[in-house]
Amino acid sequence: MLVREELEKLFKLQEFDLQVQRARKSLLFLHKQIKPLKQEIESLEVEIAAQDVLKNDFEKKILDRVNANASDKIYADGMEEKLGSISAHKEYHYTAKTIDKLRKLGRDRSVEIESYQNHLNEIQTFIDSKTEEKNNLEAQLKEKATSFEALTKLTTQEIEDTQTARELFRPNIAPSILFKYESLVKAYGYGLGVVKDARCQSCDVILPPQIYNLLRRAEDVLQCPNCQRLLYLKIQ
Repeated sequence: MLVREELEKLFKLQEFDLQVQRARKSLLFLHKQIKPLKQEIESLEVEIAAQDVLKNDFEKKILDRVNANASDKIYADGMEEKLGSISAHKEYHYTAKTIDKLRKLGRDRSVEIESYQNHLNEIQTFIDSKTEEKNNLEAQLKEKATSFEALTKLTTQEIEDTQTARELFRPNIAPSILFKYESLVKAYGYGLGVVKDARCQSCDVILPPQIYNLLRRAEDVLQCPNCQRLLYLKIQ
């Protein structure tokens, strides 16, 4: 087994692995772009729903008072028609006083209705504003989702193609060195540390001179004393 050749094969194998990792990160990045939009839309939906509850409450209050006023007006009008035919002084004043109370109660309710209507208008303005904001976000989400779906298909295909190419290339590597590499991949994400200017690029540690000299001879597979990755001195 020529160590340098095996390490060069490992370097190519790691390129496959890194390409897959980059593609998966790109999918994650796309997902993160969409997630905040979904959260904003959900937050707006909660706000709109809460205001809808208030709106329904004010609408009920207005309807109750409108119906009460209509009922009291009919009753007061009927009493007023009979007022002229009442001869008993005590009954006359009691009826007149009742009519006044009903009319005043109607005026008070009308003031309440106006106040509730003002609140209702404010709530509706808020709902309209938030609904428009939500609609705009949903349009953005739809646009991004369409783009995300297309990119997901492309990226997923890229991952599958790269993994297939990796598996086809994998048998070219000596089993013993492949086992070490793949064990390190499971532990650290990637298993080969490229060396440049006597420095391991994976952990940025300068190699001791004796290890660097052994690495240059390429007589054995060496590991970084710091990050434990297999060392590969790439020849330009």
